[in-house]
This record gives sequence, structure tokens and C-alpha cells, in this order.
Amino acid sequence: MNQCQLTTAHTSADETLLLLALECRRMAAELAQLIEGLRIKGQKTTWKTFVTAVKSEHKKDETKARQKNPKRLRTECHEQVLKMMR
Repeated sequence: MNQCQLTTAHTSADETLLLLALECRRMAAELAQLIEGLRIKGQKTTWKTFVTAVKSEHKKDETKARQKNPKRLRTECHEQVLKMMR
């Protein structure tokens, strides 16, 4: 493999890793927004706690779906780093 091919391979691998990192950032922002939406604002009351619990229950499916994405991204990042090390 000549130097040009090696540089191109690393550039492509770097770009892939960068895209994965950007996706991780986007996902982190979405999760932070989801958590912020479940936070009780102001003084905690029984009613606010109840409303938050109901919101949490409604968002349970969304939360479960989002839990799978970090695992997938972690696996893809590991695979990409291993490819770069070869």
C-alpha cells in the first residue's frame, strides 16, 4: 500500500469516526432534552411529582428506543477504531 492509499484510508476512517462522534453529540443533546422535560420545575409538590411520573410513563417507549442507540454507536466506534489500527 503506498502513502497516498494509506492517507486516503485513514482520511475515510477519520471521517467515519467524526460522523459517529457527531451522531453521539446529537443523541446526547436529545437525551438531555428528554431528561430536562421530566425535571420538576419550582417547588416539588405531590401534584408535580404525579405529573412527572405520568410524563415519564408516557415517554417510556421513547426512552427504551433511545437506550439502544448508544450501544450501537459504541459498537460502531470500537469497530472503526480497530479498523484504523490495522
